[in-house]
Amino acid sequence: MAKRLPLAASSDLQRSIRGKKIFGVLPRTRGWNCLAFKIENPSSALCCRLDKDPRIGGINLQKGRWFTFEISSDADLHEALDWLGHAYDAAGKSKKSK
Repeated sequence: MAKRLPLAASSDLQRSIRGKKIFGVLPRTRGWNCLAFKIENPSSALCCRLDKDPRIGGINLQKGRWFTFEISSDADLHEALDWLGHAYDAAGKSKKSK
């Protein structure tokens, strides 16, 4: 099971932003073995992929959906970047808050 990643401000974490929306949190150093990404209202197909991947853990924060991805080897980096790509796309599609 993926670890819970603290999302509080930290000098060890780098936020990934699209416009005014944070879609990812990445470690600045090698001391972390996971990253987090946000996908609001994932499609049912994407939910299925999220549920089937054992490297992914979920965090519910307010109305957004945050997920963690545990990186255990260099081979996981490609998939981690793919999930960040999904989060980047979702950040551009989500409705602006009023």
